[in-house]
Amino acid sequence: MKRRSKVTDFLVYCVVRFLVCMIQALSYRMACRFADFLAWLAYRIDRRHRLVADDNLKHAFGNQLTPAQRDRMVCGVPLRHRDGAPAAAA
Repeated sequence: MKRRSKVTDFLVYCVVRFLVCMIQALSYRMACRFADFLAWLAYRIDRRHRLVADDNLKHAFGNQLTPAQRDRMVCGVPLRHRDGAPAAAA
C-alpha cells in the first residue's frame, strides 16, 4: 500500500479550505447564481440520473407530457431545491 504524503495532503486541504472560504464570502445573490451554475453542470454531466427521472415522468404521466415538458421538469428540480420548495410543487 502506497504511503500518503503529508505535504500533499496539507496542500489539498489548503486548496479546499480556500475554496470553501471563497464560497462562504459570496453574497446571497451570487451564491444562488453559483448554485444555479452547479445545478446546470450536474444536469449536463449526470446523464444516467437525468434519464431515470425522465423515465419516471413517462410512467407517471404517460402521454400527457411532451419530451420537452419532461426535460424542463427534470432540469428544474435542483433549482426548486435551492429555493426550498418541494420538487413536486412546481
